[in-house]
Amino acid sequence: MIYQYGKGPVLVFINGYMSNHILFKKQIKEFSKHYTVIIQDIEGEYVTVESLMTEINEKLQELKAKKFILCGYSLGGVIAMFYAHLYQDRIKKLILMSTTAEFCLNPITFLGFWVTTWLPMKNIPAFSIKLSLAFQGLINKNDECVIQDIIQIARLSKPHNVKQQFRIILNRNRIMKKFGATTNSLRKLKIPVLIISGTADRLIKPKYAKQLNRLIPNSQLILIKDSGHYYMLSKPELTNGLIKAFIEE
Repeated sequence: MIYQYGKGPVLVFINGYMSNHILFKKQIKEFSKHYTVIIQDIEGEYVTVESLMTEINEKLQELKAKKFILCGYSLGGVIAMFYAHLYQDRIKKLILMSTTAEFCLNPITFLGFWVTTWLPMKNIPAFSIKLSLAFQGLINKNDECVIQDIIQIARLSKPHNVKQQFRIILNRNRIMKKFGATTNSLRKLKIPVLIISGTADRLIKPKYAKQLNRLIPNSQLILIKDSGHYYMLSKPELTNGLIKAFIEE
């Protein structure tokens, strides 16, 4: 699902697991002043990495955009790396937020993710959703200031969408093989890359961002102190400033 805001050079955000366009509301407000902001939610009962990339390409064709800035968050970052592997020549700059080249879930997080594939969140009490998100490592004490936003985002998640997102995570190695991609493929990226991670992220820990920084030649790494997985909500001014400085330099 594609959402479009503003007018100008194209800036695409690919969303993450159990997330939607509301997650980027602070970025939409800021960047739609000068950019055509595209938010891609990972939705659809039969959504695949291929269909997501096709959706982006069709939107770029509609906008007649030859080059664009791509930002992938969490699972969306994994998809952004697949896209960059196949269509690097279309990307002006790449931003990877709270993502990893190796999506390894610990047993507790795996169980939490699996439960959300069949549990309708919209009817669950807020306290229970908070516990579930904490159990999965998606939130921590640093997210208290934006917990209502995070709960709202979770409540909009539909089981069939989450199930497909979970399948992408589980089938990542198969997808990599299909596209001829490997972790070392990241060494072939020639475009400028910004990697952002929160130092308090318990789901995708900063060590994964550091690994990306080592693998990608023309990359810079920024760690946001005392931030978890949702710094675009909890620290929007800082997040927007980092993105703006990178894409305008």
